[in-house]
Amino acid sequence: MTQTYPFIRFFVRFGRIVALITALVVLLVGGLLAYDGAPLWVTVAAGALSVSLFVLLRLLAEFVAVIADTLLPQ
Repeated sequence: MTQTYPFIRFFVRFGRIVALITALVVLLVGGLLAYDGAPLWVTVAAGALSVSLFVLLRLLAEFVAVIADTLLPQ
């Protein structure tokens, strides 16, 4: 019985795009909060969270791609 892993296949294919879109959404929310009059630390925290999420999700995408290439049957 051959198992398919739809999430792994999805994340290998679209992981970089998911990372970019997630980071941009958080950055956009931070910008909207700054425009609405939020304190400066909220905007800086949103920017730092955006960068951190982008790096972590890109790392996860690369990690899943390596696992898919080495461990999953083709």
